[in-house]
Amino acid sequence: MDVRIAVLSAAIAACGCAAFAGPVPDDAAKSALEENPNLTAAPQRLLVGWRKGSSLDSRRLARSLVGGKMLRELRFVPDLELVEVPFGEVDVACDALNALADVEFAEPDYVVHPTDLPNDEYFPRQWGLDNEGQRILGRPGYEDADIDAPEGWQIVPGSADFVIAIVDTGVNYTHPDLAANIWTNPDEIPGNGIDDDNNGYIDDVHGWDFYNSDNDPSDPSDHGTHVAGIIGAERDNGIGVAGVLSPVQMMPLRFLGPSGGFVSDVVLAMEYATDKGVRVSNHSWGGGAYSSSLRRAIIQAGNRVDHLFVCASGNFGWDLDLIEFYPPAYDLSNMICVAATSKRDGVPDFVNFSPSLVDIAAPGKDIFSTSGLDEYRFESGTSMAAPYVTGITAAVCIAHPNWNYHQVKQQVLSTARPVDALIGITANAGVANMADALAGVQTNDPPVIDYFAPRDGVLFDPDSVVTLAAVANDPQDGFLSHLIDWNSSIQGHLGTGSWINVNLDLGDHEITASVTDSMGWTTTHSVTITVGAPPNKPSPPSVTPAGESLEITWTIKTPPAVSGWQLHRQVLSGKWINTGVTQIDSPDARSYVEAWPDAPSVRYRVRAQNALGWGEWSDWTQINR
Repeated sequence: MDVRIAVLSAAIAACGCAAFAGPVPDDAAKSALEENPNLTAAPQRLLVGWRKGSSLDSRRLARSLVGGKMLRELRFVPDLELVEVPFGEVDVACDALNALADVEFAEPDYVVHPTDLPNDEYFPRQWGLDNEGQRILGRPGYEDADIDAPEGWQIVPGSADFVIAIVDTGVNYTHPDLAANIWTNPDEIPGNGIDDDNNGYIDDVHGWDFYNSDNDPSDPSDHGTHVAGIIGAERDNGIGVAGVLSPVQMMPLRFLGPSGGFVSDVVLAMEYATDKGVRVSNHSWGGGAYSSSLRRAIIQAGNRVDHLFVCASGNFGWDLDLIEFYPPAYDLSNMICVAATSKRDGVPDFVNFSPSLVDIAAPGKDIFSTSGLDEYRFESGTSMAAPYVTGITAAVCIAHPNWNYHQVKQQVLSTARPVDALIGITANAGVANMADALAGVQTNDPPVIDYFAPRDGVLFDPDSVVTLAAVANDPQDGFLSHLIDWNSSIQGHLGTGSWINVNLDLGDHEITASVTDSMGWTTTHSVTITVGAPPNKPSPPSVTPAGESLEITWTIKTPPAVSGWQLHRQVLSGKWINTGVTQIDSPDARSYVEAWPDAPSVRYRVRAQNALGWGEWSDWTQINR
């Protein structure tokens, strides 16, 4: 028996899962979720991350041994597959697959849920944008307990070219207060049944419904529609409400059904959005267990298009330093996690909090926004807070199109309005402020490198241990020497740290020390050094007579920094007699002409010099009159 088959079979047998039945249809996952809203994961699907380099045959064999069938490759995360297994056998299949050498991880396709607290009461006042102390649902607010949107609109009202992805229950994109700001795919011809932009989705004119696998991302539950109104309801159109940004383009990407949605569909939505260059997305949902697939998808989005993933902190009143809740617990550099505040700058009881995982707060209680096909209503939750920050984040991107996600995130967080009630709730104890985020750039100085060794232009012999030494400090981040990266133009990455010793290959190296601070500013320092030996032995010279003169020419293979030459001459007079050495100081010289010596025979040899000394003499070349 093949060794690989034996190992796989043993792993499967140990898990008691050798007699799986055939796979069930893919839509069973959605049906099961709708029948059981408390479902924690798809009952017949799992996500498999294969190790890089694993063969297609070994993957196919592993799937077959758990009765599995690949539903699709989730190519946005390299080597990730959505695999169907027999109904109810997900945990057993995960255990079996995780025991195999070719599997990096196998995990359930977890269910996540919207993070709002619905409220059916209606009162059309948007205190979160501009709080003048007005009564909302019978109680007055505090003046200026808002995001200062009108002041921000004087700087950046919006942009008809900027796209925000809303990854949610869909959006009622024909709503009269939203339709003007809904994204339209410029590369798709509506209704022709053809995938015009070759992205794998036919007639995806206004986004995609990953829950139903169709091109109609409308919203049957109103959650995503409420979120969309906060972000980008049309402003100054005489009806309804105003969004944080208008104009803007909102891309509806539905993955949530009536009882939740699956991580695999979030991965697909992130791929869809970033394929279109979308730099900001809103995620007003949460739950499920830790997912390597989702974590990697968020990282990939940041790497691909400098994408910022704005998410809600959740609505259970949990201390997230004690209870893990996702996505906040992924705590990635391209995420902004948002808590909710009230119209009196208080913190509602439902808010999940953590001074390490939750970045910032925004209005999230009694928020009035779009609902249904042409309706409006109040809702509460961190789902309502996240879109305020999404809009502000997009506004900063519009104002500073060349900033990376580190800089945009830092600007949004560092300009928050301090609120005492948020101490211990969020990292910056502040409410997002649109006007301040756009009014001025927070200074962040690049790091400073003090460079010590090696010195520029130094020549090392091939056996040398070369010491690379520098220290780095940053006015905001402090001591960064441990983060210094050393690179060679010949050998690539050499190591990290303030002081390292390396052996270098022969040649001229540009040695670069670089360090990056928390805002993404990078400082570099470079020197050029040479690692070499005395020059190679030249080939025997060629001696060509021309009347009473001789032309002596020579070659040498890849001379390392030759600085000069010597030509040695001997004549024959009973025996070979030295008649002198000619010094040639030109490093590019490859020939020399002189008169015939007064002798019947003469011979020549040549050698080269560099900073490490003289190389070997070539062999002699003799010529007779």
